[in-house]
Amino acid sequence: MGQPCLNTPRLLNKYTRIYEEKTSKSRELYEKAKSILPAGITYKIRDFHPYPPYIIRGIKQKVVDIDGNEYTDYWMGHGALILGHSNPEIVKIIKLQAEIGTHFGYEHPLAVKWAESIKRNYPTMELIRFTNSGTEANVYAIRLARAYTGKKKIIKIQGGWHGSYNGLHVNVHPPFTGKPESPGMLEEFSKYTVTVELNNISDLKGKIRENKEDIAALIMEPVLGAGGGVPANREFAEEARRLCYKYNCLLIFDEVITGFRIGLGGGREYLRVDPDLSVMGKIIGGGLPAGAFGGRSEVMKLLNHREVEKHVFQGGTFTGNPLTAAAGITAINYLERNHSIYDRLGEIHSYIEKEVNKISEETGLPIYVTGTRGIIGIHFTSKKPINAREVFESRYCEDIYRLVNLYMRTKNVLYISESIMHLLPSIYHTIEDAEKIVSTLRNVLSESTAS
Repeated sequence: MGQPCLNTPRLLNKYTRIYEEKTSKSRELYEKAKSILPAGITYKIRDFHPYPPYIIRGIKQKVVDIDGNEYTDYWMGHGALILGHSNPEIVKIIKLQAEIGTHFGYEHPLAVKWAESIKRNYPTMELIRFTNSGTEANVYAIRLARAYTGKKKIIKIQGGWHGSYNGLHVNVHPPFTGKPESPGMLEEFSKYTVTVELNNISDLKGKIRENKEDIAALIMEPVLGAGGGVPANREFAEEARRLCYKYNCLLIFDEVITGFRIGLGGGREYLRVDPDLSVMGKIIGGGLPAGAFGGRSEVMKLLNHREVEKHVFQGGTFTGNPLTAAAGITAINYLERNHSIYDRLGEIHSYIEKEVNKISEETGLPIYVTGTRGIIGIHFTSKKPINAREVFESRYCEDIYRLVNLYMRTKNVLYISESIMHLLPSIYHTIEDAEKIVSTLRNVLSESTAS
């Protein structure tokens, strides 16, 4: 980990005062929230120092807090809102569906149509089941892989985030000890989890050979989310595919973030590698809670209770919910009709990367951009990171991440989190928005390095 940078303690104090001056109502609400919500929040990642802004409205690529401050949002509902906040088509269909039913508890036509819309773009998802979140989808995908192979161990990528499932909630954050990352999680939950470094083929080969008799699946994000927006390279993905074939284990792509964000075909299209199972979430719900998993028919048929006596159980009260299905169908149809938006997202990524390189030259600070269209990671590291360990351990300045986030908030730019800088733009983000974030970054770094 890096050491505090020149001027950052002073600037943190300075911009904390400025932030407090413009968010007094958020501070007041935060004090009230602490009495009823642990830490005054609903999810740790949404916390900020000295307190979070409380958002009351979102339109396109903007959100407004309780104090009336309008921000350009680069978090976009954890990446779910690629169509922007309050997209008119999504709002319209939600209203229409709500008038005839928000939840039936029975099968309905929209679930079939929703599954068809996903399969059109992910043909390897021959059969699909819905869940209420990406976490749930990962739980069931892992259960299915173990049932299909009869094996126990799961290989995951260091820094990979697959939700709060006990068996995968290890080696997400440094120091990557392999221990459960939360009190209350027994080590027994993760004793069948093996971790490898992203883009480290020798590590991948070694771990698979070492555990070859008992590997049920290898699960990976095509682009790391919590791990800093670092993409898997094609060689690594191809080797993962080859080894899974060789050792009769399943390759699972967790596309909760990359699905429909980096292209209509997501990570499968990006890497040109076909997984056995794919996990979805976020964008497929059109802004409402959603998840899905699917893949090869011979694997997915284990869920078919009509044909398999000892079938794999999966279910949930709100799975395939008609309100979410209607929004999801609308979102996917929109993306299919407007495929050129992915080119624009690519232009934003390329612009930010080019301009950040200039800032690096101007300030003398090594700064690197990772990711691809729709996912942008910015790193203050001694080298361009190719895996999560390098994202965290190559940092030369820990305080700069917190300072940049705080400074951006005072300049009406919002993203999560304070400890890592990744941006998830929507179809409404423009080059002008990108110019603002670049100029704001240039200003704060110039101030932090001034003697």
